[in-house]
Amino acid sequence: MNKTPKITVKKEYAINIGSPCFILFCIFLILKLTGAISWSWWWVTSPLWIGAALVLGFIGLIFAFFLVIGIAAVIIALLQRK
Repeated sequence: MNKTPKITVKKEYAINIGSPCFILFCIFLILKLTGAISWSWWWVTSPLWIGAALVLGFIGLIFAFFLVIGIAAVIIALLQRK
């Protein structure tokens, strides 16, 4: 007898409902919708995107650092040829 194997798929989501950032976003959202705060929607949604912005900024700083080091190395190499 041929038995076909069963394939199971486990779905995972990036936002965990129990994460502190999501809970903080829900609190800000409720406060905004009830009129308790008059913040911009950017600040209400900031718990969702501010972590990613910090990581991207850090990666950008590292990239800029190595770019400056590389340019300086090229300049030094060109000056040593003369």
